[in-house]
Amino acid sequence: MSDRQDFLVEIGTEELPPKSLKRLAEAFREGVVGGIEKAELNHGAVHWYCTPRRLAVLVEALQSAQADKRVERRGMVFRMSARGEMIGFISQLVIFLRLSSRIRSVMSSGQAVK
Repeated sequence: MSDRQDFLVEIGTEELPPKSLKRLAEAFREGVVGGIEKAELNHGAVHWYCTPRRLAVLVEALQSAQADKRVERRGMVFRMSARGEMIGFISQLVIFLRLSSRIRSVMSSGQAVK
């Protein structure tokens, strides 16, 4: 992958304590670099900038896409019940989807979760 571009990420904040700015900016830089390295993207120099209301990180020559790679992951074991129903991962997934749908509907209606 030879396509590279500079990448700037900036966050606006409420007033940050001036004595903590350098430490906060360096921590922000480390978080951004950690995420880039976890994604296995190559990059050039990394610079941080800060003001009492902004933190920014500039990553020079950031690789625009990850290299192709083959990943094999094994899922949870499942089995068939006596009635021929699949038990295990799929049933857990259905339960999760129903629960998350219920939570979304409650959150959008503003009701308390019971």
